[in-house]
Amino acid sequence: LSKYIRDLLFRYECVIVPEFGGFLTKTISATIDKKTQTLHPPTKRLGFNSQLVENDGLLANYIASVEQIPYDAALNFIGFEVKDWQNKIAKEKVVLENIGYFYLNDTDKLQFEPDTEINYLTEAFGLGTLMAPEISRDELLEEEVKFDLIEGSVSDKDIYLNTDSKRKTLIPFFSYAALIAVLLVVGFFLAQVIIKQNKDLNEVAQLEADHEAMLNKRIQEATFEINKTLPAITLRMGNDKRLEENEAASSTKIAKTNQETSEENTSTTGKLAAVKTAKVEADTKKSQSVNSSFASASNRFHIIGGAFKNPVNADKMVRQLKEKGYPASIVGVNKWQLTQVAFGSFATQEEANVFLRKIKNSEAKDAWILVK
Repeated sequence: LSKYIRDLLFRYECVIVPEFGGFLTKTISATIDKKTQTLHPPTKRLGFNSQLVENDGLLANYIASVEQIPYDAALNFIGFEVKDWQNKIAKEKVVLENIGYFYLNDTDKLQFEPDTEINYLTEAFGLGTLMAPEISRDELLEEEVKFDLIEGSVSDKDIYLNTDSKRKTLIPFFSYAALIAVLLVVGFFLAQVIIKQNKDLNEVAQLEADHEAMLNKRIQEATFEINKTLPAITLRMGNDKRLEENEAASSTKIAKTNQETSEENTSTTGKLAAVKTAKVEADTKKSQSVNSSFASASNRFHIIGGAFKNPVNADKMVRQLKEKGYPASIVGVNKWQLTQVAFGSFATQEEANVFLRKIKNSEAKDAWILVK
């Protein structure tokens, strides 16, 4: 168990052993022992608190992940180790390798002595204790140093000539060094500017790519197509009784016409089929316009549930949603020529957000809000 505790002490400030206690660490800066002239690197000072016995899951989860065993098995392993420690402490010291040892004092109180040889501070890895013995300078201070006089050996003219020649040599050197330093500084700043510009351009390109990907995803989520052809829907408007009379008269007239023209050629039959198809398309457009009228102009926030290439499919979805009790409606056609169907429309965004959460939990997780 001490091996797993050591591993966690390198990463965390506190490691709790359930039903036993918690190991605590405190970072100490580098210190100098003036008596022994020893430099100690920064370290983590290790301590123990016997009051921290509640399991926080850190040690058990680590053991379970390393040994590939269940969490409960790791807890049982810790419990067995702790019982073994408690039994041994009553008789002798319990030594945890590279951590320290436990013992009971004269009053039977648990005591802990940490191991000072190991440093749990990862930032100080590789740093050891450095001995710096004091340097004695007494002998050097007492020694007399004699210098030979150069008076008379060199003329004043030679001294001036040598000095001037050195100055002439050093001036060009410093000039070139200063020029090189200026060029390096200018080049550094130019490089920083170029790097920053490239970084900004890359960020803009990434944002554009993310925006396009999000837009394509939204289109895919909102685009549905029903391949199966659905029956046309005829909606009645105005006076229902008058419409029924007109439809009955129209049906009687069509039946009579069909009876009179049953023996005519196939071209006449084709014309009647074209007329019938045109009537179905007109009824479909009327149905779409009627359904669109359900979305009030004051309701700008629409909970979109689907978009269809075929308006007849959109009408069917509206009818199905209304049967479930939703105030469904058609909110128009988007720029991809898809007819959009809404679960409901609201005047405020707060109402729309509440309704959207309800729809996602019960009907469609892909529903979204259209502001129009």
